[in-house]
Amino acid sequence: TNKNFNYNVNFSLSYDVPFVQGLSLKLNYGLSQAATNTEQIMMPQLLYQATKIAAAGQHLFSETADKDWKATNNTANSRVTYDNTTSKNEQSNFFVNYTRSFGDHNISAMVSVEKATNELEDRYQIYDNPTAGIYNGTSVSAGTLNTGNTITYKYESGSLSYLGRASYNYKHKYLLDFVFRTDASTVFAPENYWGFFPGLS
Repeated sequence: TNKNFNYNVNFSLSYDVPFVQGLSLKLNYGLSQAATNTEQIMMPQLLYQATKIAAAGQHLFSETADKDWKATNNTANSRVTYDNTTSKNEQSNFFVNYTRSFGDHNISAMVSVEKATNELEDRYQIYDNPTAGIYNGTSVSAGTLNTGNTITYKYESGSLSYLGRASYNYKHKYLLDFVFRTDASTVFAPENYWGFFPGLS
C-alpha cells in the first residue's frame, strides 16, 4: 500500500517604483512538500504438500488421499515493512531591475538574492514473523522489530546566492556586459562555502 501526498506553490510579486523611471522590484517564493507512506505485508503462507507423490498410482494430486497431505506454515520472508518519507523544499528570490535609455545610450542592471533550503526525513521499519489473523495494521501487532534494518534518516541542506548583471550598449551596436554570481552551499566544507564567478563580455 502506497499513500502519496504532495503540493507545489509559487508566488510572485512585482512592483514598478513610480518615482524612479525604469526601476522595478520583484519577489518570488516557491514551496514544495511531499509525504509518502508505504506499508508492505507478507504473512506466513499455509502450504500443502502431497507426501506420497512419487509412489505408484500417486502421481496425480486427484489420486492423493486426504491423510497423505502435509501442511506446512511457510514463514520465509514473512514481514511487515513501514517506510515513511517527508520532504520540504523552499526557494526565495528577490530582484532589483533597472532599465533606461538616454538617447543612443542604453543601460540595464539587475541584482538579486536567492535562498534555498531542503529537508528530507525517512523512517524505515521492519517487523519479522507477523502472525496471520493478528496483524491489524499497527506496529504493536506487526511482529518482532528487526533492529538491524530499522533506520531514521534526516537530511538538510541550503544555499545562498548573490548575483547581478550590468549591461550597456551604444546604438545597439557596441555592447558591454558584466555578470557575477557568488554562491554558498552546505554541500561543501565550511571553509569552502563561498565561490565567486564573474564574467565580462
